[in-house]
Amino acid sequence: MKLNMEYSICTIADKSFIVPIGNTVMDMRSMLDLNEQALFILQLIKNDSLSIEQITDSMFEEYEMDKQIILKDVTDFIHKGLQIGFIVE
Repeated sequence: MKLNMEYSICTIADKSFIVPIGNTVMDMRSMLDLNEQALFILQLIKNDSLSIEQITDSMFEEYEMDKQIILKDVTDFIHKGLQIGFIVE
């Protein structure tokens, strides 16, 4: 997975967002505010194509939470990103 180049990560007043740019700029439904973990995932895949397992392992190293919970959260976020379009395979 990697970040669709039609989207950008922006920070405004210490709050991060994924926003459509380019041809997707008019689709404001795809603009999302990002919590710390979502931002971490997007930063990981911004320049590298990573698998869900690689993302989960990196999240586990960073946050030291239950790995099954991390895997579920990462999987849910990736599926949402694929559905909206800000993540591509």
